[in-house]
Amino acid sequence: MNTAGYVEQADARKCSKRYPQGRITVEDNNLRTNVPVKGLMVKARNFLKIKRTYTDINGNFRISKKYRKATIVVKWRNRLATTRGIDNWWKFYDIFFPIKFRIGQFECGALDNITFNFPFTADHRSLWNERFAASHFLNSLWETYESTRTDNINNPPNKLRVYLVARWFNGAAFTPMFSQVYGRGFPIEEFMNLLQLKLGRAIKGALKKLLLKNAPDIFIPTFTDRFGARQSEFPDQRTNTSYHELGHAIHFAQVSGDYWKRNTYPAYGYNLVAYGGDYGPKNGPFAPFVGVTEMWGFYFGNTLTARKYEQIWNTTGNNAAFTIWRTNANQLENNIPDDNINVAFANDRSLSWIPFGYIHDMTDNGENAALTGVNDAVNTYTLNGAFRGMQFNVTDVCGYMEEVLRRNGFSQDLQMRLMMDSYRWQCWAP
Repeated sequence: MNTAGYVEQADARKCSKRYPQGRITVEDNNLRTNVPVKGLMVKARNFLKIKRTYTDINGNFRISKKYRKATIVVKWRNRLATTRGIDNWWKFYDIFFPIKFRIGQFECGALDNITFNFPFTADHRSLWNERFAASHFLNSLWETYESTRTDNINNPPNKLRVYLVARWFNGAAFTPMFSQVYGRGFPIEEFMNLLQLKLGRAIKGALKKLLLKNAPDIFIPTFTDRFGARQSEFPDQRTNTSYHELGHAIHFAQVSGDYWKRNTYPAYGYNLVAYGGDYGPKNGPFAPFVGVTEMWGFYFGNTLTARKYEQIWNTTGNNAAFTIWRTNANQLENNIPDDNINVAFANDRSLSWIPFGYIHDMTDNGENAALTGVNDAVNTYTLNGAFRGMQFNVTDVCGYMEEVLRRNGFSQDLQMRLMMDSYRWQCWAP
């Protein structure tokens, strides 16, 4: 327990009441510095006297009630999202409560400067890694909202339920949006069929009640496979993954839950059963739908990651930030169409049948055609213009292109079609 600020009770009675305040940070071991945790709930309590607030963009907080002595607890939740940590199914109670941590008890003058930093740990199964991951997710959530304001596109839905998973799903992240789609009417039969579960009536009933109140919207892993072993993810990886999944949540906000039920669940459910993975091959029956869904997710994830670290580089000159910026930008710029690869990333390029480089090429100038084989003469679009194609009626890559053209005055119509053709999606007959 952090005992900073402890004084003898007799002295505590003599001191004046204070407004608890301070700063909460999290380690960024990519940049070798500590960064503020944004939008974190901070609670001060002393017997029945409880007051809450949230950290700001700089990680600072100030409780609006005075205390002589207070216990300070943080919870990784706000009005936008609640994070929960999942490690073992037998610890079922974890899905009921947000991730939280008791910083300690503070008295008198120590209430004026309460600081805490959440460190990185290589142990991906530890509670410290869970808190580390949750801190970086809240930062990504805050930054996503900054981006949606800048680019004038949909926000993700409020009150997202985000599960940080330390063990299952082979490191895959996904965005089922269950609580947003079903609310309190969670369809337990559909859920069990999707996961191929066979449960007894009693267990089924208990599970239904559990899921009604705790249905997940986003799953994000807290680990990655590196050199044949699972390890904690670094912040740049967590950031990209969080942006990617929040990009899907933004798409959801645009098209509604009916779209998810009609398209997303059948497509990804089929691929999981038929191919053992959520994307499936390009010749699969749901590839055109997965293509348009994931092209937006990968574009949004890499674009916001590149933006973030470019800004850090320009502000601080941090060489690690420069490397992360250029890696994410290069993976967009040098997205090489390959009908036999779902997605593969290198430092200077990416290969995939999912054409996420197409959206980026709508917004940039030029192309290394000798490397990618892409015919890019398009340069008049923005992120906002690209998002206009993510409509309720769009369920495939070609339909996306047509909707983007229609909603942007058919800007560079021929060039857009030729570029899609070079991404190996034949959407038109010349």
